Amino acid sequence: MLGLRMRTGIGYSSAGRPMKRVLAGILTALLIICITLAAMYVLVRSTIVVADMPGPVLRAVALGAELVLGIVLLVGTTYLATQLAVHIYGPQAGPPGNSGAVPPQSPNAENRKNA
Repeated sequence: MLGLRMRTGIGYSSAGRPMKRVLAGILTALLIICITLAAMYVLVRSTIVVADMPGPVLRAVALGAELVLGIVLLVGTTYLATQLAVHIYGPQAGPPGNSGAVPPQSPNAENRKNA
C-alpha cells in the first residue's frame, strides 16, 4: 500500500500545504510576541538599573548604552519578524538551480556568438 501511494500519489493531497502555512504563521506570531516581550523586559530591567546608578557620568554612559541596546533589540525583532513572514508567505522557489530568471545580455553578446 505504501508503494502505491509513493508511485501514484494516491492518498496525498496538496491541501496540507496551506495548513502548514497557517501553523507556521501562528507559530511565528507567538515567537515574535515572546521575543518582543523578552526585549521589553530587558529594557525595563536595564532602565531600573541605570536609574539606581550613583554617579551622573556613569549614568549618562549607561543611558547611552541602554539606548543602543533598545534600538538593537527592537529593530532586530522587527527584522526577524519580517524575514520569517517573507519565508512563510513569499513566493515559493522552483527546482534547485532553476530560478526562472533569464540572465541579462549585453548588446554585443550576439556579435561574440557569431565570431
